[in-house]
Amino acid sequence: MAFAVLVGGLLAFQAASLVALVVLAGVLDGTDAAGVLEALGAGRAPRAHALLGANAVGQAVGLGLVAWAAARLHTPRAAAFLRLRPARTADAALAVGGLVAAIPAVEWMSRWGARVPLPTWLREAEAAQEAFLGALLVDEGPLALALKIAAIAAVPAVFEELFFRGALQRFAVRAAGVAGGLVLTALLFSAFHVRASQALPLFAVGLYLGYAVHATGSLYGSMAAHFVYNAVLVVLATFAGAGGELPPLPAWTAGASAAGVAVVLVTLQRRHARAGAHAAAVY
Repeated sequence: MAFAVLVGGLLAFQAASLVALVVLAGVLDGTDAAGVLEALGAGRAPRAHALLGANAVGQAVGLGLVAWAAARLHTPRAAAFLRLRPARTADAALAVGGLVAAIPAVEWMSRWGARVPLPTWLREAEAAQEAFLGALLVDEGPLALALKIAAIAAVPAVFEELFFRGALQRFAVRAAGVAGGLVLTALLFSAFHVRASQALPLFAVGLYLGYAVHATGSLYGSMAAHFVYNAVLVVLATFAGAGGELPPLPAWTAGASAAGVAVVLVTLQRRHARAGAHAAAVY
């Protein structure tokens, strides 16, 4: 039941976010919904900083507060249920290093995903989203960059992790077992971002973060990894030019990246196995 409620809340949050984006942008820019959608489709970011701030509030309420409420309804020890417990330094460093190492492989999957045939309307929606992000991720100085890192890296790192790896994964693993729960949570994490062409790389990132939490028993390592990963991408896209699109990487970097991630996962698995009856194994 709790799992179904969380999934339903996730769908409601996505629908409400889209409506709020259009309404707020229209109010701030003095135009109607059609004008806002036209601006987004053309890659213009009307009052982008205000929209980022509103998105941060939305994630705090729609993801963070919902995750905490679900955990609190399940047990009085909500923080422990959400795995808000200190991570061992080595575990957190491994989680961060593995996801940063994954960037070339994720970028390679992203470029292949962009070649997947999609319906015209979906392709146009993704193009509008990419144009909007490209207009947003331009070099406007260090203060603007810091604000973007806070909104695009720090906020999702906290509230998406609380919701997906903290609450949703707990209930999913109880319902479908460890492997099934991790896969199901990663699928929902990928779907949450509403980018069909990027479904595979988003799934891979979600699966990695889910396993990191399972192996370490702490949400803080995945929060740190999520933040650093997003922050690196924001910085790279900001200074890459070409509308925020990263330059193509040589194919060998994807292989080296995948090998690095595999080393990190094996190391985490061995540390988890040595820990024996570690809290991470308790659902």
